[in-house]
Amino acid sequence: MLERRGRRYDSILCDLDGRKVLEVSAGRTKDEVSHLLERLSNCDGVQAVSMDMSTTFREAVQLVLPHARIVADHFQVIQHVSKAVKKVIGRHAKMEAGKQALEGQRHLFLRSQEDLSTEEEHSRAALALAFPEIAMAWQLKEALRTWYATTSASTAARDAGSLDSQRQRAWAQGIAHRLVCLSQLAARNSGLF
Repeated sequence: MLERRGRRYDSILCDLDGRKVLEVSAGRTKDEVSHLLERLSNCDGVQAVSMDMSTTFREAVQLVLPHARIVADHFQVIQHVSKAVKKVIGRHAKMEAGKQALEGQRHLFLRSQEDLSTEEEHSRAALALAFPEIAMAWQLKEALRTWYATTSASTAARDAGSLDSQRQRAWAQGIAHRLVCLSQLAARNSGLF
């Protein structure tokens, strides 16, 4: 069992098609996850594995299930992109111009667009004009969320290209290095759901 910051971590093996838990195993190390995967009754029949973006999980899956497609769990991807957006906001909030303007307003860029009231959306849009780098980071986050919500297996590769073009615009504006995981994940794995 892995404990970190007072929390215990286990690995859960699920059949996503059958919507059932197959096994819960203590730990998250490469060896622990490998042993968990080796207990599958039909390793060769596994076509895809949805998981968080842990290096140990990726290594274990590549070792035990070399033909399975690895698909990053969309919650994890959005969480990583949201952390990157927070860093962009945080950097501006430390600057003189951002200290006062962003005080109590960060949530406007961290929440989903559909969760903002009309007044909040107007405030976010005004701040976006003053802080274009934050605006671009927010737009990338929202584009990725929209991509997850609207993309099917048949349109994933096509729509990933749209995400990459947005990433390229951000790169030209100097912020994409903070959000590069967006395009790397989309390009590496057009089957993210």
